[in-house]
Amino acid sequence: MPDRNSIDSISTSSPGPRSSSNEQIESVITAFGVNAKTAEDLRCAWAELAAFLEQRGVFPERVEDIGKDLLAMYATQFRSSGPGDNRLAALSTLLKRAGHCTSTLAALVVNTRRVRLSNGPNGRYRFERQRVDDLPSSRSALKGDAPSLTAG
Repeated sequence: MPDRNSIDSISTSSPGPRSSSNEQIESVITAFGVNAKTAEDLRCAWAELAAFLEQRGVFPERVEDIGKDLLAMYATQFRSSGPGDNRLAALSTLLKRAGHCTSTLAALVVNTRRVRLSNGPNGRYRFERQRVDDLPSSRSALKGDAPSLTAG
């Protein structure tokens, strides 16, 4: 993962597809008009995807040319490395602004469900967002002939 403090702007010094993609991303971030922290998050998310694409030897000339399969591979690898779904959301926003269609970006979606927790000390309801794949299946408890589930 790139160091957030070292990413002030995306390097565009090398010629070729990476340079034009980086220039495109930098112009999208500038046009987006976000604060410095959000711009840093967007650059970091892009730098991670760019490193992933370079590892695979596939770096398209235009950001819009990054395929759905590559994004799905990246999202799978990213999710397996731990938390950080907000970076996938940042990347999705950035790629959408750069011209990707919504159907292509579906590979970056993280399915979550709001799960109820026990009431807080003040008696208020509490909830937590959890990934759908991390939740135990509610159907697994209904399978079989558990005595508590059968009538009579």
